[in-house]
Amino acid sequence: MPAAIGAVGWTTAPDDPVGAASPARYRTAMKPYLAAFVTVFLAELGDKTQLATLLFATTPGISKPWLVAAAAAALTAATVIAVVAGEQVGRIAQPAMLRVLAGVGFVVIGVWLVAVR
Repeated sequence: MPAAIGAVGWTTAPDDPVGAASPARYRTAMKPYLAAFVTVFLAELGDKTQLATLLFATTPGISKPWLVAAAAAALTAATVIAVVAGEQVGRIAQPAMLRVLAGVGFVVIGVWLVAVR
């Protein structure tokens, strides 16, 4: 949860005013992708998706490489759906508004999860 909030803030930081070919410009261009990776990776650790995969891995005789491929394909398919949906939402809403809504949404979900436990 804190990683997700940090990633939202990190990707909203202003770009470095540096030339297009500079290493600093490359790092700035990679920020959203690295933030997406870190956010999804941390969100999936201990998530029900990972736990389901862990349970499948306990099945005797199951091929671990094929299990990895199946789980990766499922996560990829879900991600494609999220990207396509996000692109459509991005056509109607301003990116700055979406970042604020995403950040507020993460905080609300975090507070709710803490409150119900």
